[in-house]
Amino acid sequence: MHFVLEALHKRPLESKSLAISRGATAILMACCFLAYIYSDRTLLLLSTYDIPSSGYVAPDIEMCVTGSDFSITACVLQDMDYNEHVIPGCTGFLNTGAQSTNSQYCYAFQGNDSKVMFGTGVSTGTESPSLVRRVDVYWAIHNLTGVAAQSLSEPNVAITTFSQEFSPWRITPDDMKALLPEQVNTWNSLQLQKHISTSPVNQSTMIYFEPSRYRALKRNALSVIGLNSTYYDIDSIITNQFAWNLNHLFPKYETYGNYQGQFGVALKTSNFQIQTEQRQHTLLSALALSGGAYGALTALYILLFGTPRLTPFGVSHNLSMWFYRGHTKLARNKKQDDSQDKPSGTVEEIHLVPSKHPLLESRVEELEMILREYFLNVEYLDALRLRREELLPVYQPPVAARDADVEPPRKSITGNDWRRST
Repeated sequence: MHFVLEALHKRPLESKSLAISRGATAILMACCFLAYIYSDRTLLLLSTYDIPSSGYVAPDIEMCVTGSDFSITACVLQDMDYNEHVIPGCTGFLNTGAQSTNSQYCYAFQGNDSKVMFGTGVSTGTESPSLVRRVDVYWAIHNLTGVAAQSLSEPNVAITTFSQEFSPWRITPDDMKALLPEQVNTWNSLQLQKHISTSPVNQSTMIYFEPSRYRALKRNALSVIGLNSTYYDIDSIITNQFAWNLNHLFPKYETYGNYQGQFGVALKTSNFQIQTEQRQHTLLSALALSGGAYGALTALYILLFGTPRLTPFGVSHNLSMWFYRGHTKLARNKKQDDSQDKPSGTVEEIHLVPSKHPLLESRVEELEMILREYFLNVEYLDALRLRREELLPVYQPPVAARDADVEPPRKSITGNDWRRST
């Protein structure tokens, strides 16, 4: 910031404590401004995404019973025309996996890696055979008495729907170690049974699910600058359920097997909500806030310590001077090394001519000092004057030229000789 550099510049007639306090205050203000950018609080941008006509991939449906093993007597895939396709024993879609323990038995319905898609809207007659409207699962517990003895409620099957990204039937321990903090939070919520449903015995349960996506912002340099933002997509499933008593008048055991309960899973909506993280503070937004937060800090600094010096010359002016100073310093050092090997000559005495108006000259010097130190930064002009003096040495005309009253040639800023044209 410009006023930080000016604050560190000690001016004449100022006490050392004032210069130190001004510099410390300016640095503190700059740190506050940078902390305002760094202390970013992520905002959430809500948007909706329409599920394409190809459908939404079937989630993994986990089914668990505590106290007894159970079996799936049948699965029914209902297409977009409400035609039922019965699969005895849910063959080809059931994963026994390794999720069962000594007291808990679990199975998972998996749609063969996206071969079962939940469709939206009405049937057009041209849908893919894998597009379904709902999936029904019929189940039977082997030992109802044992299950009832371990619970105060009636025997039931606990059902959890997982997106394929966070399904415990697909994720491995190595994948767990590579999860992002946002993904770990989603995983922990699922393990705490955030979206769990139940299918009690002798009841028909309908579970409607709605996809949800959280786009976590990658913390990289581009996102901090505000030029480009990349995300990690975290998908989850939100469910709600309704239950009815089974129709014992027409159980259809010959079609669905000797089941004890049934539940169905269907897509709830044709679009779902996306939550996208957005940085509140970036470097580009900080530039946009230069007339706000930066302006307030500058105004406070001016109120405390006055207006900084004007600097009408920028980096483009000073770059050439920095290069010239470095080049001149190297040349001067080389010249000094060469002169050490030569005998020193006589040194001419310089006689200062006393000023005819010492009071006026003193006032002009004071005015120049006040302007230089408090109002206008003329360091660039000083460097430019020094450069010109080095390029234009004092010219000593020969005697013949002085007698002939001929104007001697002078060096221009480019180093070439020139004469005034007549």
